[in-house]
Amino acid sequence: MVRVGVVGHVEWVEFARVPHVPRPGEIVHAREVFAVPAGGGAVAAVQLRKLAGAATFLTALGD
Repeated sequence: MVRVGVVGHVEWVEFARVPHVPRPGEIVHAREVFAVPAGGGAVAAVQLRKLAGAATFLTALGD
């Protein structure tokens, strides 16, 4: 079995779904707000797990 490790960052991204892209100065109200985990290292680790069956993800927390 291949052993894969990823060192990288993880972040939390918040999205707002709007009915259309607002024009300059226009205000639109979000229909839905949702958050998902993201970050280059986290995304790579998830995809490698799907491909290789396992992956170890290492990141730093805090300062």
